Amino acid sequence: MISISTGTLWPYGLDRIFKIVKQAGFESLELLLVSKNSNAFFDTWDDRYIKGLIKRHNLPVSSIHAHFEFESGREKLDDLVDLSNKIGAKRIIIHIPREDQKDYLEVFNKEFFSYTKKSPLLLAENVHIKEGKADPIYLKDADFNKLPSMCFDVAHALRSGIDPKKSISALNNIFQIHLSDWDGKEDHMNILNRKAYYRELLSIRKIDAVCLELCPKIFKDIYDQEEIVKTLSEINKFVKDTIGSK
Repeated sequence: MISISTGTLWPYGLDRIFKIVKQAGFESLELLLVSKNSNAFFDTWDDRYIKGLIKRHNLPVSSIHAHFEFESGREKLDDLVDLSNKIGAKRIIIHIPREDQKDYLEVFNKEFFSYTKKSPLLLAENVHIKEGKADPIYLKDADFNKLPSMCFDVAHALRSGIDPKKSISALNNIFQIHLSDWDGKEDHMNILNRKAYYRELLSIRKIDAVCLELCPKIFKDIYDQEEIVKTLSEINKFVKDTIGSK
């Protein structure tokens, strides 16, 4: 299944995001939750509203991505599980903690490794190295192998000096890929700028779920919805054709 993160179109509200994504031909969405201390957070937490969008646009939500406030260590994993169950999402994505996130590290070690539900599946996502930030506690394949289940972020790996092709070949605990490019300056960029590289990467092995997690900067004009649909349709077609030709 090929999905796309709502974070790709964060300047828009959820209703228009659903509409654009449907027009671009995607099979599902990943819902990036908004912190409960942020403006307009309720749209991403209101299961009745989300189910209405799913029905109106005939577009399921296949996964949810924890909001950044979850990493404060004060939010409850049960809330994410409850929302996932109500809207039919099959996977929950949480970040691997950084070394200085003591509260979150405690929650992660306690709850992630004791989580046993098959649905929604709880996946830990690799986090990139970033200047001014503490390193993530897991950085290499040997570390990632300790995790029962992963969402492997390609751009985060590239930004951290990790070879995504080797990781995808070596790791057997990857249940979803976050797909985007690192151009040497920014991550979550357009994969069509390096088609040959991503054609090879997507052909390494079968992954049940590929989610495009892109930055709005990939669009020439974020106000031009026709251009956005065209760009996303091209990326979607490339991924479908590549996976289908394996």
